[in-house]
Amino acid sequence: MQGIQTKEQRTNIRAAQFESLLKNGYSRETYKTCDIFTKQDGCKWYAKAFRGTSTNQIFYYSFNSLERMEQKIKETKEFEDRREQRKIDEKGNKRLSSHAAAAKAIREELKTAFPSVKFSVTSESFSMGNSVRVDWTNGATEKQVSEIVSKYQYGHFDGMSDMYENSNSRDDIPQTKYVQTSRSMSEEVKQLSQFFEHLSNGNDWENRPENILYRVFNKCHIEPGAQNLRIERTNENSGSFEGIYTIAYDLPENENRKAAVNQIEPGKVQIVEYSEKSIAVIGETYPIKDKLKSIGGKFNKFLSCGAGWIFPKSKFEDIKNLLSNTTKPGTQGIDSEPTNESKEQTKAPQVSNLPEPLTAKYKNLEYFKILWHEGHQTPNFTDAIFTNWQEVQKAFYKLWEVNEKGQDGGYTKVKCEIKFKGVDAVTDRIDITNRVNNGDFNPSQMHVLEYLRQTILEEGEEIEEPAKDWRKHPELEHRHPLNICDPESNQYKEALKEYEAEHPKKYKNIIDITAAAKSGKPISIYNLFDIVNTQTVNA
Repeated sequence: MQGIQTKEQRTNIRAAQFESLLKNGYSRETYKTCDIFTKQDGCKWYAKAFRGTSTNQIFYYSFNSLERMEQKIKETKEFEDRREQRKIDEKGNKRLSSHAAAAKAIREELKTAFPSVKFSVTSESFSMGNSVRVDWTNGATEKQVSEIVSKYQYGHFDGMSDMYENSNSRDDIPQTKYVQTSRSMSEEVKQLSQFFEHLSNGNDWENRPENILYRVFNKCHIEPGAQNLRIERTNENSGSFEGIYTIAYDLPENENRKAAVNQIEPGKVQIVEYSEKSIAVIGETYPIKDKLKSIGGKFNKFLSCGAGWIFPKSKFEDIKNLLSNTTKPGTQGIDSEPTNESKEQTKAPQVSNLPEPLTAKYKNLEYFKILWHEGHQTPNFTDAIFTNWQEVQKAFYKLWEVNEKGQDGGYTKVKCEIKFKGVDAVTDRIDITNRVNNGDFNPSQMHVLEYLRQTILEEGEEIEEPAKDWRKHPELEHRHPLNICDPESNQYKEALKEYEAEHPKKYKNIIDITAAAKSGKPISIYNLFDIVNTQTVNA
């Protein structure tokens, strides 16, 4: 029998079933997503129910009394109430599936990052998974969009093991199994392939005009509304067509953007109207980047008015209040008056008395990236990239200050990626704590270089004196609690119990091992067998 393939087919079959039941004397009641049919035939009562758009009934019973049937219908309605309640979150809104929530978050983030680009973001579920698909024309490049949406995919398919691995699972954002992106060319862009016809070799598939254009297109951000699209040379010395050529275009004149670019003063911050629904904050925004991010701003270096932070217009009052407490903004294109607050320019956050590295110098750091961290999200350093070790120390100090300062226990986990020039990137987890000499990291007491120097950073550092293996237990890794904790600390004592349980002391005679067992110390069965066998042989 051929299965039901479409919603239209299911709807037709359900309608035919319902019509047949009504012709046979059934009464119909619809309760939320459930259709209930009942009838009496002599001394019997019959009930049949369907849910949603399914063509199969959820039950079909006969009853000996009206009370029994009414009780069953009551239970069915109560189940529908509970089922509906599970779909409502604590705020009274409809609870979204994980892939629908991921699609919503992606849609909002892309709208903020690229307000003038129209994205189509759809989600779907299928057997063994779900996915989100992002489609758009021209606009941002695939790379720019992927940098935003990739975090919403919780893993990847490993072709070597033929398995899907949860390699990017996060609890702070909704995620889906796959996020697919597809950027298409407008007809105006496709016409540019004519430029490459004289460079094309008919026998070379890779260098056909349309394929050359595709590679050039992949590297070019094209603003919606672009006019006079054309191909221009960029670098005569590049070894590839996509390196030599780019897609150039003109944008309609916008007085607000032009004024913002031409009139902004050094050290100033300005709010400009970017589109009908968005505004941009541009200028010397680095000192307040964390505050701009905390109120929902997204930094975009490709804005037509220059690099800056993009916001929906509904955030204007929040931005104005923020700037009034930090610096005096210019307001080009916004119907408001300049603030009269303090005229002093805000400087980059300063952290005084930071510890300095003691024995190591690291001159060849390429980047230090914080992949994610626990704790309060203000400031939020997730995906932050640093190329200066002192800036790394400041970031860890801030995380310690808002999460662990003054706390007697606990720690904040930070996962990092560290890359030195000429060597592969390595990842590590750093635990920030307020305690001292317990094996974790207190950035107010120690420099991050000193904490890391004995392990993964040895490849990239220049050490003044050869590093010594100071481990008490050489068979254990460098940062095992038994190697780095104070023997008087609770963490050391707990780790020692675990270690002794896995590596019990070896006893030489039956008296000692018996006494150890009676006192609650762990003993090895193999050790006991050896002692017994030895004494038996000697006897």
